[in-house]
Amino acid sequence: MTIHPDEAAQSLSEVRDRQRQALAAGLIPTWYWWAVAALVTVFCAGIESDRPALVVAATIVFGLGIATSVFLVVTRAKAQLRNNLLGVAGTLAILAFTAATVAVTFGVSMLLQAADVSYPATLASLVNAACLIIGGPILMRKLHAMAVARTLG
Repeated sequence: MTIHPDEAAQSLSEVRDRQRQALAAGLIPTWYWWAVAALVTVFCAGIESDRPALVVAATIVFGLGIATSVFLVVTRAKAQLRNNLLGVAGTLAILAFTAATVAVTFGVSMLLQAADVSYPATLASLVNAACLIIGGPILMRKLHAMAVARTLG
């Protein structure tokens, strides 16, 4: 049986496309970043309300919301990225994103508190939300590109 070069190239292209699809299926979906952003903001607002009923309600909403979001991401994932596909660079990208988000949010919160602005943590959580909503999908694209490069490289 003879395989023509164009058939081999087409088959290889199909394999690479399926690898890319499998890698993309293991990434955290965009809705998750929105959910976490909203849940953190609700939690901060509840805590800063200084009303016991709102603190309890916000805590319950946050806990159930995070648990549900993580459960959905884990159970709906069609594939899981293996650690070796991300490598050290992928791990560093995740750590850098997390550190930058925490640092910016904390810094804004401290500045607002120093300026005696009401609800500094809640307002800072809006900055956190922006970091998650904008940065989360960017991080996922970067990790996807890294995994594709390592797999197909």
